[in-house]
Amino acid sequence: MTNIIPEGYASAIGEMVLSASRIDSVITDLLAIWSETNIVNAIVSFSHFQPSSKIDTLLALYSIADDDKGERKSLLPNLLKQVRDHFDFRNSIVHAYWTVDDNGIVSTVRFSARGKFTRTKKPVPLEEILQRIDSMNEAERLLRGLRDHMHRQIQDDKAE
Repeated sequence: MTNIIPEGYASAIGEMVLSASRIDSVITDLLAIWSETNIVNAIVSFSHFQPSSKIDTLLALYSIADDDKGERKSLLPNLLKQVRDHFDFRNSIVHAYWTVDDNGIVSTVRFSARGKFTRTKKPVPLEEILQRIDSMNEAERLLRGLRDHMHRQIQDDKAE
């Protein structure tokens, strides 16, 4: 067993972390819109939240503001569920001990000591991280589109 991770993993993990950071920023933008405040106040109010708490807050604000009962109503909650899963995956990668076994299988090992000590080992192929990055980038694109649409709508409402 070795701790030398094959080439490509470090840059993929870095790209995944950056993608998660960009998504987190867009979620803060959406929180500003739905809480009807400016971005500085939203940063002061929400920057210390974990992404999962930001998502919960955004979903709560969305449930209050949204009066659309059609199929569109579930689009944002479903997208945010995917985003939450992306953040969970990111955490499982970033907060893990990495190993490479004698067969070259790269795995993450997670430990927990909450009432009972547990150790979980999971193989993580590079392709899985790269696919996750693609999915995260698509989620970011959709969230940015929503944010930009809402900004335009607010500007149009002000112009009336």
